[in-house]
Amino acid sequence: MKFPVVNRRDFLRMSAAAVGAGLASPSLGLAPEALASSYPAENADCEIDSCCQFCQVRCTTRVKVKNGRVVDVYGNPDNYWTNGAMCPKGKSMVELTYSPHRILYPMLRKGSQWEQISYSKALDLVSEKILDIKRQFPEDYAHRLALFAPLWESRESEIAAKMALHLAGFPDICSPGDACIGNASSALRLCLGTGLSPTTLDEILNSELVMLFGANIAEMYPPYMRWLSRAREKGVKIIYIDPRKTPTGNFCDSQIMPRPGSDGALVLGMIHLLIKKNQYDRDHVQAHVNGFEELADSAASFTPEKVSEITWIPVSQILDLAVKITQSKKSIVWIGGSISRYTNAINTIRSIIALQAITNNLTGTGKGLMSVQGGKPGGGDTFFEHFMQEGIPSRLSFRKVLYNMNEKRINLLLLNSSFRRYPDTMRIKKAIESVDFVVYRGFFMDEEAKVSHLII
Repeated sequence: MKFPVVNRRDFLRMSAAAVGAGLASPSLGLAPEALASSYPAENADCEIDSCCQFCQVRCTTRVKVKNGRVVDVYGNPDNYWTNGAMCPKGKSMVELTYSPHRILYPMLRKGSQWEQISYSKALDLVSEKILDIKRQFPEDYAHRLALFAPLWESRESEIAAKMALHLAGFPDICSPGDACIGNASSALRLCLGTGLSPTTLDEILNSELVMLFGANIAEMYPPYMRWLSRAREKGVKIIYIDPRKTPTGNFCDSQIMPRPGSDGALVLGMIHLLIKKNQYDRDHVQAHVNGFEELADSAASFTPEKVSEITWIPVSQILDLAVKITQSKKSIVWIGGSISRYTNAINTIRSIIALQAITNNLTGTGKGLMSVQGGKPGGGDTFFEHFMQEGIPSRLSFRKVLYNMNEKRINLLLLNSSFRRYPDTMRIKKAIESVDFVVYRGFFMDEEAKVSHLII
C-alpha cells in the first residue's frame, strides 16, 4: 500500500484554511462572543468539551459534532486563562483529523511498501520485540530500548508510558525538554529547589515591570497576549528583550535587541550596576539570598562598556534598563523557550534568577519568574520524578541515547515525537536508521515514518 509523503510544506498547505480563519478572527483580547464558533449551534447534534495539545497553553475547547463527525472547534469562553481565545494551530484540528493523507490504521513496512495490520497484531509485535530483547540480553537489556517521549500529550498517558517502561526495566526516556525547556527547568531546580515557576500568569496585572526574555508570546502563545494587553491598560511597563522583530514587540513599551546568546551578559551588567550603586535590597539579600559575595565577584567586570561590547546594545540602553529595574518595586521576568536553547542557557537563567533575588522580586504579588514548561500539572517532569521511587531516573539524556544508537546498542526505539526537534537532524536520522526496529506513533507519512518499521 502506497501513501503520499507529507513534508512540512504539504502540512502547512493542508492547514492553510484553518490558519486563514484563525488570522481572520485574531484571539488577542477579544470578547468571548467575538471568538465563538461560526457553525450554527442548531445544526450540531452535540457539543463536547476538549482541549488542544499543540503547545504548553493547552487551551480548553468546545467541539461541535454532526452525524458523528467533528464540524467545528472553538475556544471555551469559560477558560479563565484564555477567555475563549484559540490560535490557528488549534483551529487546524478539524482539517488534520479528516485529512485525506492521515493514516487511520497500523502500518507495517514490507520492503518499500506498507501493509495494513490490526491494532492487536501491532501491539503483539511490539510486545514480542520487547520480550526478545530481555531473552537475548538477560544481563544487559535495560538500555537496548529507548523512548522519544511525546512532545504534547495528556499527563495521564505520559505517566502510563513511563510507568510501563520503568516496570519493564527500561529507564531510557528522552524528554522533549532536553531540546526545549530542560535548561530552564534545571536552573530553576538548581537555584530554587523546584522546576516550577514561582508565580502565575495573572500576577503580571499586579506588577510594575514585566521583562520578556525571548518570550515571543504573540506567535508562540497567542491566547496569552490578552494578559499583556490587560497589563498595559493598568500601566504596567513591558520590555521585550529579543534580537528578533516579532509581533510581540508591537505590544511592548520598548524592545532591546541583544546579540543572540548574550542575554546573560546583559543581566550580569544589570547586577553589576545595582550592586555598584547600592540599589539592591540589602536586607532581603542578607536574610534570604545565598552566595551574594560570589555573585558580586562574578558581575564585577561586567561594566556597561563591556556589556555593550558583548551584546551590541548601546550603553545608553543598558543604563536606561538599569534605571527602570531600580524604579520598579514589583517586577516579573518571563523566560522564553529560546533562552533555554543557548549553550550558556543554565548560567543565563541563573543570572536572571539572581537579578530577581537581589531586588526582592522572586516571590510575592506582582513578582516572580515565569517559564512555560510542559504545560502539565507539576511543571514538566517534576511531578513524575516525585511519583517515581527514589534512585530511578525518570529520563535519560538524549546524548547518551544517541551514542547508544550510533554504537548499535539499541534494538527497539519507540518514536513518539519528531527527531527533528534536535540540532543536526541528519546526524540523528542516520543514528535512528541503525536501530533494528523503530515504532512510530504518528498520523502522516512524514520524515519520521521514513525511518520507521511500524506505524501505530
